[in-house]
Order: sequence, then C-alpha cells, then structure tokens
Amino acid sequence: MGDLLCGSSKRLRRRSRWADEATLSACLPQEMVAEILARLPVKPVLRFRSVCKAWRSTIDDPSFAGAHLQHQPSSLLIFPCSEDDDSSRSISLYRWAPGMPAASLVHAADMPPEHYWDPDHHVLAHCDGLVLVHTGAKVHLLNPAARQVATLPWSPGSERPQADLPFRGGHQALGLGRDPRSGTYKVARFFYRLLYYHHDDASRYSYGLTTGMEVLTLGGCWREIAAQPPFPAIPDRTATYVKGSLLWPPDERRGEAPGFLRLSLEDEALGVTPPPPCEPRLDYATTGLAELRGELCVARMAAGRVLEMWMTDDAVRPRWERRYAIQVVDPLRPGRPRPVALLDHDATIVMHDIGWMAYAYHPQTRGFQEIRLETIDYNRGDHPSGAPAIRCFSHFVLIPYRESLLPVVHKPSSLI
Repeated sequence: MGDLLCGSSKRLRRRSRWADEATLSACLPQEMVAEILARLPVKPVLRFRSVCKAWRSTIDDPSFAGAHLQHQPSSLLIFPCSEDDDSSRSISLYRWAPGMPAASLVHAADMPPEHYWDPDHHVLAHCDGLVLVHTGAKVHLLNPAARQVATLPWSPGSERPQADLPFRGGHQALGLGRDPRSGTYKVARFFYRLLYYHHDDASRYSYGLTTGMEVLTLGGCWREIAAQPPFPAIPDRTATYVKGSLLWPPDERRGEAPGFLRLSLEDEALGVTPPPPCEPRLDYATTGLAELRGELCVARMAAGRVLEMWMTDDAVRPRWERRYAIQVVDPLRPGRPRPVALLDHDATIVMHDIGWMAYAYHPQTRGFQEIRLETIDYNRGDHPSGAPAIRCFSHFVLIPYRESLLPVVHKPSSLI
C-alpha cells in the first residue's frame, strides 16, 4: 500500500509540475519569454530547455543564439599556462573581470600540445563566445559556457614543412570569424609549405618556401583559396576579427609589407589594410592589434613611455585616429602592448603584455592600473571535467569573452 501511495504521489507531483509549466507557457507570450531568456546566462538557459516544448523551440531557434549573445556582459577569459608536467598538457579557461574576487573555471580539457605553450604563440582565437585552440597540427573549437568541444578536420596546411624554416617559430597563423552575409562562422589558416623545383637532371631538385591561405566553414572541410597571400603573416599570431574581416600582422623578416594582411570572410578575397600614420614607421612585430567594440585598434609604445592607441571603424579603407596617448610610469614589456577588451560596465580598456601583467586604463579618469594575473584566485569549483591544480605559472593568455549558445558545429545565425 505504501509503495502504491508513493507512486501515486510522484505521478501527482509530475502532473502538477506539467500543469504549472503549461500554465506559465500559456500566460506569457513567446516574445516575452524569448526576451527574458535572452538576458540569462547560458547555464540556466540550457536547463530551461526542459521546461516545455515551446521553450525548447525558442531556445533552439538559430536566431535566439544571436539575440542572447547581444545581452551577455563582456568579461575576460584567462588561460593560465604552466610548466608543470600535469597542467601543461591540459587547457583550463577561467572567466574573470576587474573587480571580481576570483576567476571561475568555465572549461577544462586534456589537449596536449606538440610543444610547451609559448608566450609568443597566440594559441587562442575567439569570436562571439567561441574559442579556437591550436596545439600544433590539431585545431580545436570550444564553447566554454556550453561545455562543447570539437576537433576540426586535418588539412595539408596544418603540417609543418619537412625542412628547416629560415626563421624561428611555427609555420601557420589562424583566425576565427563570422561571415556577415551567410551568418556562418569560418576558420582561416595562413601557412607556409614547400615547393619543389626539378632541374634538367631528373635526379637533382631543390625546394623553396611558398605561402597559402585556406578556409573552413564550420561543419565543412578545408579549402584553399586560389589567390596567394601578397606577403606572409607572422606565424603563430592569431588574426584579429573585425566587421567580417580577419587581419594578421605581416612578417617583415622577408621584406617590407604595405600594411596588415586582410581576408574578407564574405567573398574570401585577400587584401591589405594600411597602417596608421605613425612616426617612426610602425613595427608590426611589436604592435598590438585588437577589436574594441567594433573598431580596429592598433597599439604601440612611442617615445617617452607613451602608449599610443590608434582607432578606425573601417578595416578596408581606414581613417585612423590617435584616440589615446597614455603616459605610463613603468614601461610595459618592451615593445609588446596588446589591447584585449573594452568592458561594458565602465568602458575600461584592458591590456596585456603576453606575460604575467595586465593593465586597466580608465578613460574618464585617465587612471592606469596594474593587475598581477598570478595573484588572482583561480577557483576550480565543482566543474565536472575538473582541472589540475596549477603550481607554477609560466605566463597567461588573455582574450575578451561573452557567454554564448552558439554550437561548435554551427548553423547560420542572425545577429542583431
């Protein structure tokens, strides 16, 4: 009898819950439901998919992911790199913003690199809450908030040429961005490869280096574009995405370049973005490049310990403006300032020196604040995938971040 009553009670509770959900869904217009859900973090939104079919349909609509993204606050994603044997073979991503008491773990995965994470190698590319990680020949796409990960297909461009390159470093430079025409997300790879030359004597040949550019639409395969890059990009420096284009700093070790290498994700055409009119001439190898609220930003250290930040809202035909000239007391890491993000709540500009230090600049007060990244409390919490304890920091990677519902194998979406 007790088992019968217990079973009846459970059925009544389920019916009551279903009735409440049906009543709630019927009382609220779906437009209002969508507006409310779009303002919530990813974790509760994913839970609310199980409330009723109507809510699941709203959340699964491709247009909802774009609307949801627009309402998410800006923050930072920190990748603490370590030389420990355990933690150096994994990637742990922490969400943080200035003023937060601790950084919270949002994603942890075992992704052993082909070599130790190098502070001069920009291993993370990002766009709309998606994060691209390359560990050598393998490239992984992550949605940290939704705890999704996918490994992209192999391509010949991912293989390092079987010969000594005439310079130190890798052979490729990747980027991630959104095609504004189709709404799809694309990964692009600049790469070096060997080109063999046969002599009149068939037994003799020589080789030289050439360059290429290939593109992958998420869910598809790599394809090489017909045009050859007009000049090489700096290997291992991920591209900056701004308004439908990816931009790489040029590698001038093999000759002077006229500007930044640009790839349009709409028509997959290569071009050049002229640099700001700096004096002396811009040194691309020590220049920071970033997207700040839809504008392209170039930062460099000028004479007198002045950090110049040049801005433009057009990456194709730029009209550069020297927006900020920041006097710093202590010089940043020599020649390597890099703007990272322009935060929503107080317009704070966060910069990073590719090492242990970050900097927050407050335009209203012209205050310049140092942030020692190793002193932040990296809270692993109860994340299901866990993360090894970091005992010895070597350096940090810092990128802007918003939580996103975009899947790692993506369908076209519309952003507001």
